[in-house]
Amino acid sequence: MTNFHFVMFCRFSQPFEGCTRYAEFQSHESITGTFHGKPAIMYLYQNPDYESIKPRFLEIEGLRHHNLGLFLGVEHLEDCFLVAYEISDHPINCLNFRKCDFKITKHLVSSFTNALAVIHHKGFVHTSLRAVGSYIYCNTIESHFKLSIEGCHKIGSAKALGHTKLSNVNDLADSLYKLFVNPDSSYKNLPQKDFDKLGTKTAYGEEILDFISKLRTCNNLKDMINHPFFWPCEKRLDFIQDIRERSKTMKNIANSVNILNEVVVQQADPSMQADPWSWMDKNVRDDLKINLDDEKAKLKMKHPNFGATLLAGVRNFKVHDLVEDVVRGKSVYTTMSRDTLKGLDLYLSYEFPTFFMKVFRKAKNTLTPFTDYPHFRKYLDPQYDLNSIDYP
Repeated sequence: MTNFHFVMFCRFSQPFEGCTRYAEFQSHESITGTFHGKPAIMYLYQNPDYESIKPRFLEIEGLRHHNLGLFLGVEHLEDCFLVAYEISDHPINCLNFRKCDFKITKHLVSSFTNALAVIHHKGFVHTSLRAVGSYIYCNTIESHFKLSIEGCHKIGSAKALGHTKLSNVNDLADSLYKLFVNPDSSYKNLPQKDFDKLGTKTAYGEEILDFISKLRTCNNLKDMINHPFFWPCEKRLDFIQDIRERSKTMKNIANSVNILNEVVVQQADPSMQADPWSWMDKNVRDDLKINLDDEKAKLKMKHPNFGATLLAGVRNFKVHDLVEDVVRGKSVYTTMSRDTLKGLDLYLSYEFPTFFMKVFRKAKNTLTPFTDYPHFRKYLDPQYDLNSIDYP
């Protein structure tokens, strides 16, 4: 029988009494803390009866944007994230990947002693990277060096790491390497030149490898907090949009555009199976498919300037969300939903897995005038406090 664990994370607008309506939802552990300065609580449920609990979660998902607090019998509930993961010989099954897409604050993580869910399913790594990334950061900064991972599966191997106690940064890097790259080997004896050549079939793999590589020479773990490993999709897409916008205002505009054009876009391995479309608004999805999936677009992908073309495309989608109400060929300007942003980010990361990190490296290594803009500190300054950026 497959064993499922569940994690429920709730954020409140005011102090709370806790979720009391469902007796069958008695958790093995609950942790109280804060999330972006607001009261929050996390529940861990170990091995509940999956068939009886699944309808409840699906009901909650359907009511999430309506009267969720009333449905749960809890006042002042602003949001609720639900994660399901299984411990078995099969790929991890997550009922709703979107709901594990949250950043855990130091207050929550420092007191959370049980295993944290890490979901690694057919490349959907980044939905868990924010969770495990923040967990790693908080514990290493506090000198605990303890990473508890349960149910982690390398694609194609289904080998769980179990519980790993980390005594130093090298152990941390090695565990990440085994988790996300190769469970049967160690990176410690791998020459840097060989490590740089490593590839992965996982979306966001470039960020994982770069993060592990940086740990090798890390003198201060606080300098790592602004690594893209920790970035939410909103920040990733904001970065691409800002790079495009700022390049137009630089004095040496020709040079900046040429640098962005040098970004070589690599398409994903055909064996990667991904379906990020469910996150996206239908109009945005259809427009992306028309522009990126037709034969002419595929020819454009081979063009040396396709990196800049993708930058422009992301910028355009970030500026406006395409909707059905079109007047004289102009789209109505609206705010992009979080789900659409995640879908766009996942789509780019699946189709062009090296794209983001190559743009990031180009900007950091060659576009030095960007550091003169205070707005870019959150992207390029390692001392900039990531937690000072509030995401809705």
